[in-house]
Amino acid sequence: MMRVWYLSLIPRKIASTLFSTLLPLYIVYTLGRSTVDIGMVTASIGLAHIPGSIIWGYLADRTRRCRFIVISTLTIQSILILLLTKASGILDILFLSIPIGFFGSALPPVEDILIAEGSSRYRWSDEARSYGFISEIGDLSGVAIGALLLAFYEHRLLLHLCGLLILSSAIASLIFVEDPIFMVERKIVRLERYIEWAGRLTAILEYQDEYGEHISELTLLRTRMDTSRRAIYFGSGTLAFAMATDLVFTFISVYLCQKLLIPQSIVFMILLLNEVGSIVGYIWFKEVFDTYGSYTSLKLSALIRAILVFTLIPCGYLPYIAASILDTVILAMTSVFHTLFALSSRTIRMEIIPEGWMGLYVCITKIGSITGMAVGGLIIARYGFNYLFMMAGILFIISCILFHFS
Repeated sequence: MMRVWYLSLIPRKIASTLFSTLLPLYIVYTLGRSTVDIGMVTASIGLAHIPGSIIWGYLADRTRRCRFIVISTLTIQSILILLLTKASGILDILFLSIPIGFFGSALPPVEDILIAEGSSRYRWSDEARSYGFISEIGDLSGVAIGALLLAFYEHRLLLHLCGLLILSSAIASLIFVEDPIFMVERKIVRLERYIEWAGRLTAILEYQDEYGEHISELTLLRTRMDTSRRAIYFGSGTLAFAMATDLVFTFISVYLCQKLLIPQSIVFMILLLNEVGSIVGYIWFKEVFDTYGSYTSLKLSALIRAILVFTLIPCGYLPYIAASILDTVILAMTSVFHTLFALSSRTIRMEIIPEGWMGLYVCITKIGSITGMAVGGLIIARYGFNYLFMMAGILFIISCILFHFS
């Protein structure tokens, strides 16, 4: 079911995508800085996400003031981006980018809480699919707006647009976002786990009578570790998945331009098709997700992405036209299967992450992303793009294995 508050956050999604595309260009072309400065600024935003996501997730869970957090953080973020247009040096941008990242990290964990507590657990997958679909439309719109307006307007004006779009989401959230009346859905899931644990405990007592005390102790230990083990494997798999994703997509535009010699305008269209692929994924995978469930879908998304990334390696040796077409198809399919991961992981983390720790997922993904961005540049500089794709494919396989044990 489409909820109105989903729509209220579309302007923020548009602004977020536009801002991430615009910021490097603003730093290089408007302020005349280097790519090193781009790395410093983007890293500072990513690092600020790590503590921010945990803090905001904890506050939203403990205070139940999701609406206040959404409105206040969006308002502050919009003001900070508007102030960014007045920046004249890299220190000014760094000074503003850290709080932009901190306040920008509030929304993802709050979104999860609003979805989890605003609907029955049996509708979590449907709600996650609906919200993901809306989010991808926002991302696609952000890329499209950037492609259209960057040719006609200066960067500062577009940064103003980003700030105003986020502010409009804050105003819309004031009207449409509501705090959950009761925060019980995740408690019910955990209660069901305790009931399941009680059933296992009964089986353990039977084992003790039949097979002896040593066997029962081993079984009891495994039962106690089950919940924490699943969370650890899921978190580790998510870390590897995020790292692999940013290994590829942080540098894919450079690969297309430098390795395949594709013009920048065409590269932008390829990236636009990736966003279309993400939207298509939410439509295609409804039956897949409903049939196989979240855990199988999670493993499938990681495995298919590994195969797709590995196929990028031989594409670099094909003729220009063939390589361009195949790479476009491969990258679009990679985005399609990312939606399966996004849908599955959202459902799983709402089940297994304890209250107060919803922001931990964002923290893990940011650590993986930052690591991928940092390591990827070194791999390309020393070994080239083929080794980058090989490393990303291996990480996707590792994430698939870890998801298998979660």
